[in-house]
Amino acid sequence: MALQGVFYPREFLHFNVFSFLVLLGFTSHWMWHPGKLPAFFPDKIHWWTGRIVVLMAVTTIFLGIDLYQELYGDVEDIVPMVLMGVYVAVTLVVVVWLETTIGQKVSAIFIFFTQTM
Repeated sequence: MALQGVFYPREFLHFNVFSFLVLLGFTSHWMWHPGKLPAFFPDKIHWWTGRIVVLMAVTTIFLGIDLYQELYGDVEDIVPMVLMGVYVAVTLVVVVWLETTIGQKVSAIFIFFTQTM
C-alpha cells in the first residue's frame, strides 16, 4: 500500500545511487581492454558503490518489514525479520568465503544469482 503524493528521500537516494552505479558499470565496460588492471575510476568506485547499494537494499528490506508490521498490526510476529536476518547472514558468509578463497569473479556470479531469486 503506497501513500500517494508523499516524497520518500530514501527511495530517491537509492534510485540516484543505483543510476550512478549503472553509469559507472557502462563506463567501466567501455574503458576495459584485455590485460588492463582495475583502475580506481571507474572500476573500484563501481565495486564499492555496488556494495553500498546492496547494504542500502538490505536496510530498506528490514525497514519495509518493520513498516508492514506496524501498518497491519503484526508487531509481535518476528518470523519475517528472523528469516531475512538468517538469509542475509548466510549470504554474507558465503560471499566473504568466496571472495577470500576463489576470488571476485565467482562471488559476483553468486551475488547475481542470489539477487535474482
